[in-house]
Amino acid sequence: MYILIILTVAVLDGIWLTLNSHMYQRMYSNVQKAPFIVDWKAAIFAYLAIFIMIAFYAVPGVENAGGSFFDAIRVAGLLGLLTYAVYNFTNLAVLRDYSWKVAILDTLWGGVLFTLTSFIVVKLKKYIQI
Repeated sequence: MYILIILTVAVLDGIWLTLNSHMYQRMYSNVQKAPFIVDWKAAIFAYLAIFIMIAFYAVPGVENAGGSFFDAIRVAGLLGLLTYAVYNFTNLAVLRDYSWKVAILDTLWGGVLFTLTSFIVVKLKKYIQI
């Protein structure tokens, strides 16, 4: 199950970040007043936190709620939405040039990422015996 979570998050977030890289690069360059550069060591810790939340809270929560897509939205989606909201709205509160547009879109993305990942994992677990 853990590998499936990692792969699903990597694929989904990779697609999201590729499609929206210009939005993030522009906004973070404005905030930092410097070119956008990712600190991959720090990013690993962020993804580790996402993995732990999905593996130990979202997926079990969706399974216990019944496993439907609505359950995934209600349980995992809310967890993702709130997690990303804390990050984004804290940034809005303390970083002068942080974008409302990015904050809202990224927060919604957190809900979508957790929903889709948890739903996919719950459904595939039945077929691949993990």
